[in-house]
Amino acid sequence: MHRAISAAASVLICAAAQGQSFNLDLGLDSGVPSNAYGAVGFPGFWNSFGPEVAPPGGVFNGPLMDIAGAPTSATVRQIGANSVQAADDAATTGDAEALMDDYAQATNSPLDQCYFFSGIQNGTYEVLTYGWTPNHPERLSRLRVDPPAIGGPLDVGGAWTGQHVEGVTYARHRITVSNGQINLHSGLFGGNVLSSMNGIQIVRLPDPACAGDINGDGAVNFDDLNILLVHWDKPDGATFSQGDIDGSNTVDFDDLNTLLTTWAATCS
Repeated sequence: MHRAISAAASVLICAAAQGQSFNLDLGLDSGVPSNAYGAVGFPGFWNSFGPEVAPPGGVFNGPLMDIAGAPTSATVRQIGANSVQAADDAATTGDAEALMDDYAQATNSPLDQCYFFSGIQNGTYEVLTYGWTPNHPERLSRLRVDPPAIGGPLDVGGAWTGQHVEGVTYARHRITVSNGQINLHSGLFGGNVLSSMNGIQIVRLPDPACAGDINGDGAVNFDDLNILLVHWDKPDGATFSQGDIDGSNTVDFDDLNTLLTTWAATCS
Protein backbone atom coordinates (compact mmCIF):
# COMPACT_ATOMS: atom_id res chain seq x y z
CA MET A 1 0.00 0.00 0.00
CA HIS A 2 1.43 3.39 -0.96
CA ARG A 3 1.01 6.37 1.36
CA ALA A 4 0.31 9.99 0.43
CA ILE A 5 3.45 11.86 -0.59
CA SER A 6 4.54 14.86 1.50
CA ALA A 7 8.27 14.96 0.72
CA ALA A 8 10.02 18.29 1.12
CA ALA A 9 11.49 20.04 -1.90
CA SER A 10 14.99 19.13 -0.75
CA VAL A 11 14.07 15.46 -0.92
CA LEU A 12 12.82 15.93 -4.48
CA ILE A 13 16.10 17.57 -5.49
CA CYS A 14 18.06 14.79 -3.82
CA ALA A 15 16.08 12.11 -5.63
CA ALA A 16 16.54 13.76 -8.99
CA ALA A 17 20.29 13.84 -8.57
CA GLN A 18 20.56 10.37 -7.03
CA GLY A 19 18.50 8.67 -9.71
CA GLN A 20 16.97 5.40 -8.54
CA SER A 21 17.16 5.30 -4.76
CA PHE A 22 14.57 3.36 -2.78
CA ASN A 23 13.37 3.03 0.81
CA LEU A 24 11.37 -0.08 1.66
CA ASP A 25 9.67 -0.78 5.02
CA LEU A 26 8.83 -4.42 5.72
CA GLY A 27 6.23 -5.59 8.18
CA LEU A 28 2.78 -4.12 8.77
CA ASP A 29 1.11 -1.57 6.50
CA SER A 30 0.60 0.67 9.54
CA GLY A 31 3.51 2.44 11.20
CA VAL A 32 5.56 3.37 8.11
CA PRO A 33 8.36 5.95 8.68
CA SER A 34 7.78 9.52 7.60
CA ASN A 35 9.34 10.92 4.44
CA ALA A 36 11.65 13.03 6.60
CA TYR A 37 13.33 9.91 8.01
CA GLY A 38 16.50 8.64 6.37
CA ALA A 39 17.71 5.99 8.86
CA VAL A 40 21.36 5.67 7.68
CA GLY A 41 20.47 6.31 4.04
CA PHE A 42 18.48 9.12 2.43
CA PRO A 43 15.13 10.50 3.62
CA GLY A 44 12.20 10.21 1.27
CA PHE A 45 9.21 8.09 0.39
CA TRP A 46 9.01 4.68 2.11
CA ASN A 47 7.40 1.86 0.14
CA SER A 48 5.41 -0.38 2.49
CA PHE A 49 5.76 -4.11 1.84
CA GLY A 50 3.22 -5.46 4.30
CA PRO A 51 1.31 -8.68 4.92
CA GLU A 52 1.82 -9.74 1.30
CA VAL A 53 5.37 -10.62 2.37
CA ALA A 54 3.98 -13.68 4.18
CA PRO A 55 3.11 -16.93 2.37
CA PRO A 56 2.59 -17.44 -0.42
CA GLY A 57 4.82 -14.38 -0.79
CA GLY A 58 5.57 -12.89 -4.14
CA VAL A 59 5.57 -9.56 -5.86
CA PHE A 60 5.28 -6.14 -4.25
CA ASN A 61 1.85 -4.65 -4.93
CA GLY A 62 2.62 -2.04 -7.57
CA PRO A 63 5.76 -0.40 -8.95
CA LEU A 64 8.45 0.64 -6.52
CA MET A 65 8.46 4.37 -5.86
CA ASP A 66 11.78 6.19 -5.62
CA ILE A 67 12.55 8.43 -2.65
CA ALA A 68 10.78 11.34 -4.37
CA GLY A 69 7.61 9.23 -4.53
CA ALA A 70 7.79 8.81 -8.30
CA PRO A 71 6.92 5.41 -9.85
CA THR A 72 9.77 3.51 -11.48
CA SER A 73 10.24 0.39 -13.57
CA ALA A 74 11.76 -1.43 -10.61
CA THR A 75 9.99 -4.35 -8.94
CA VAL A 76 10.72 -6.67 -6.04
CA ARG A 77 9.61 -10.20 -5.21
CA GLN A 78 10.45 -12.32 -2.20
CA ILE A 79 10.55 -15.94 -1.17
CA GLY A 80 11.29 -17.52 2.18
CA ALA A 81 9.51 -15.21 4.64
CA ASN A 82 7.03 -17.21 6.71
CA SER A 83 5.22 -14.43 8.57
CA VAL A 84 5.02 -10.75 9.45
CA GLN A 85 5.69 -9.92 13.09
CA ALA A 86 5.42 -6.84 15.30
CA ALA A 87 6.56 -6.09 18.86
CA ASP A 88 6.71 -2.92 20.92
CA ASP A 89 10.33 -2.54 21.97
CA ALA A 90 10.34 0.06 24.74
CA ALA A 91 13.71 1.46 23.64
CA THR A 92 12.63 2.60 20.15
CA THR A 93 10.63 5.76 19.42
CA GLY A 94 9.29 7.77 16.49
CA ASP A 95 10.34 6.88 12.98
CA ALA A 96 12.92 4.39 14.23
CA GLU A 97 10.12 2.55 15.99
CA ALA A 98 8.01 2.63 12.83
CA LEU A 99 10.83 1.01 10.84
CA MET A 100 12.24 -1.41 13.40
CA ASP A 101 9.33 -2.65 15.55
CA ASP A 102 7.80 -4.73 12.76
CA TYR A 103 9.51 -7.12 10.39
CA ALA A 104 9.27 -10.06 8.04
CA GLN A 105 10.40 -13.32 9.61
CA ALA A 106 11.84 -16.53 8.13
CA THR A 107 12.39 -19.88 9.82
CA ASN A 108 15.18 -20.89 7.40
CA SER A 109 13.75 -24.38 7.08
CA PRO A 110 15.05 -24.63 4.50
CA LEU A 111 14.61 -21.28 2.69
CA ASP A 112 16.18 -18.12 3.96
CA GLN A 113 14.45 -14.78 3.38
CA CYS A 114 15.28 -13.59 -0.15
CA TYR A 115 14.45 -10.35 -2.00
CA PHE A 116 14.96 -10.07 -5.75
CA PHE A 117 14.98 -6.56 -7.23
CA SER A 118 14.62 -6.20 -11.00
CA GLY A 119 14.48 -3.20 -13.32
CA ILE A 120 17.20 -1.36 -11.39
CA GLN A 121 19.12 1.17 -13.48
CA ASN A 122 22.71 0.13 -14.05
CA GLY A 123 25.20 1.93 -11.82
CA THR A 124 26.79 1.70 -8.39
CA TYR A 125 24.65 1.42 -5.26
CA GLU A 126 24.98 1.20 -1.51
CA VAL A 127 22.57 -1.41 -0.15
CA LEU A 128 21.48 -1.03 3.48
CA THR A 129 19.59 -3.93 5.05
CA TYR A 130 18.00 -3.85 8.50
CA GLY A 131 17.71 -7.16 10.35
CA TRP A 132 17.02 -6.31 14.01
CA THR A 133 14.45 -8.16 16.13
CA PRO A 134 12.64 -6.01 18.74
CA ASN A 135 12.73 -7.41 22.29
CA HIS A 136 15.14 -10.17 21.22
CA PRO A 137 18.71 -8.85 21.47
CA GLU A 138 19.99 -12.42 21.44
CA ARG A 139 18.71 -13.09 17.93
CA LEU A 140 21.11 -12.66 15.03
CA SER A 141 20.06 -12.31 11.41
CA ARG A 142 22.67 -12.99 8.74
CA LEU A 143 22.37 -10.27 6.11
CA ARG A 144 24.04 -10.50 2.72
CA VAL A 145 23.86 -9.24 -0.86
CA ASP A 146 24.69 -11.60 -3.71
CA PRO A 147 27.87 -11.09 -5.79
CA PRO A 148 29.21 -8.92 -7.27
CA ALA A 149 28.45 -7.03 -4.06
CA ILE A 150 31.42 -5.89 -1.96
CA GLY A 151 31.24 -7.21 1.59
CA GLY A 152 30.39 -10.62 2.97
CA PRO A 153 27.55 -11.77 5.23
CA LEU A 154 27.11 -9.87 8.50
CA ASP A 155 25.30 -11.21 11.58
CA VAL A 156 23.10 -8.39 12.89
CA GLY A 157 21.43 -8.14 16.29
CA GLY A 158 21.67 -6.82 19.83
CA ALA A 159 20.09 -4.23 22.10
CA TRP A 160 18.88 -0.92 20.65
CA THR A 161 21.44 1.76 21.52
CA GLY A 162 19.35 4.80 20.65
CA GLN A 163 20.65 4.93 17.09
CA HIS A 164 21.44 2.67 14.18
CA VAL A 165 24.74 0.78 14.53
CA GLU A 166 26.26 -1.48 11.90
CA GLY A 167 26.16 -5.06 13.15
CA VAL A 168 23.35 -4.24 15.60
CA THR A 169 20.56 -2.95 13.36
CA TYR A 170 21.94 -2.94 9.83
CA ALA A 171 24.50 -4.16 7.30
CA ARG A 172 25.93 -2.25 4.36
CA HIS A 173 27.15 -3.49 0.99
CA ARG A 174 28.14 -1.84 -2.29
CA ILE A 175 27.34 -3.27 -5.68
CA THR A 176 27.80 -2.23 -9.30
CA VAL A 177 24.68 -3.25 -11.21
CA SER A 178 25.10 -4.23 -14.86
CA ASN A 179 22.08 -6.50 -15.35
CA GLY A 180 19.33 -4.52 -13.60
CA GLN A 181 19.22 -6.85 -10.59
CA ILE A 182 20.04 -6.76 -6.88
CA ASN A 183 19.44 -9.88 -4.78
CA LEU A 184 19.69 -9.86 -0.98
CA HIS A 185 18.93 -12.14 1.94
CA SER A 186 18.33 -12.50 5.67
CA GLY A 187 19.15 -15.83 7.29
CA LEU A 188 20.95 -19.00 6.29
CA PHE A 189 19.58 -21.65 3.95
CA GLY A 190 18.78 -24.75 6.03
CA GLY A 191 19.79 -23.00 9.25
CA ASN A 192 16.49 -23.71 11.05
CA VAL A 193 16.75 -20.43 12.97
CA LEU A 194 14.58 -17.31 13.00
CA SER A 195 15.81 -14.34 11.00
CA SER A 196 14.34 -10.87 10.49
CA MET A 197 14.20 -8.10 7.91
CA ASN A 198 12.80 -4.70 8.93
CA GLY A 199 13.64 -2.69 5.86
CA ILE A 200 15.88 -2.09 2.87
CA GLN A 201 17.44 1.07 1.46
CA ILE A 202 19.01 1.07 -2.00
CA VAL A 203 21.07 4.23 -2.50
CA ARG A 204 22.23 5.22 -5.99
CA LEU A 205 25.77 6.61 -5.75
CA PRO A 206 26.83 9.54 -7.97
CA ASP A 207 29.09 9.14 -10.97
CA PRO A 208 32.84 9.48 -10.20
CA ALA A 209 32.99 13.03 -11.59
CA CYS A 210 30.47 14.04 -8.89
CA ALA A 211 31.60 11.62 -6.19
CA GLY A 212 31.58 14.38 -3.56
CA ASP A 213 27.85 15.09 -4.00
CA ILE A 214 26.97 13.46 -0.69
CA ASN A 215 23.49 14.94 -0.27
CA GLY A 216 22.48 14.36 -3.90
CA ASP A 217 21.44 17.95 -4.62
CA GLY A 218 23.32 18.06 -7.92
CA ALA A 219 26.39 20.00 -6.78
CA VAL A 220 29.52 19.48 -4.70
CA ASN A 221 29.66 22.34 -2.23
CA PHE A 222 29.75 23.38 1.42
CA ASP A 223 26.58 21.41 2.21
CA ASP A 224 28.43 18.21 1.33
CA LEU A 225 31.53 19.33 3.22
CA ASN A 226 29.45 20.02 6.32
CA ILE A 227 27.96 16.52 6.22
CA LEU A 228 31.42 15.00 5.95
CA LEU A 229 32.77 17.07 8.86
CA VAL A 230 29.81 16.28 11.12
CA HIS A 231 30.60 12.57 10.72
CA TRP A 232 34.40 12.98 10.66
CA ASP A 233 36.27 9.95 12.00
CA LYS A 234 33.01 8.11 12.55
CA PRO A 235 33.76 4.53 13.64
CA ASP A 236 33.27 1.61 11.30
CA GLY A 237 29.81 1.55 9.77
CA ALA A 238 29.65 5.00 8.20
CA THR A 239 27.44 5.15 5.12
CA PHE A 240 27.62 7.23 1.98
CA SER A 241 24.98 9.68 3.22
CA GLN A 242 27.21 10.29 6.26
CA GLY A 243 30.28 11.08 4.15
CA ASP A 244 31.90 7.70 3.48
CA ILE A 245 32.45 8.37 -0.22
CA ASP A 246 34.96 5.61 -0.93
CA GLY A 247 33.19 2.79 0.92
CA SER A 248 35.95 2.22 3.48
CA ASN A 249 33.43 2.19 6.39
CA THR A 250 34.79 5.37 7.94
CA VAL A 251 34.90 9.10 7.14
CA ASP A 252 38.48 10.26 6.78
CA PHE A 253 41.00 12.18 4.67
CA ASP A 254 40.48 9.92 1.67
CA ASP A 255 36.83 10.99 1.55
CA LEU A 256 37.78 14.63 2.07
CA ASN A 257 40.29 14.45 -0.78
CA THR A 258 37.67 12.97 -3.10
CA LEU A 259 35.20 15.70 -2.19
CA LEU A 260 37.76 18.44 -2.80
CA THR A 261 38.82 16.88 -6.10
CA THR A 262 35.22 17.13 -7.35
CA TRP A 263 34.56 20.51 -5.68
CA ALA A 264 32.10 22.77 -7.56
CA ALA A 265 31.14 19.98 -9.96
CA THR A 266 27.64 20.29 -11.40
CA CYS A 267 25.95 16.93 -11.54
CA SER A 268 23.11 15.81 -13.76
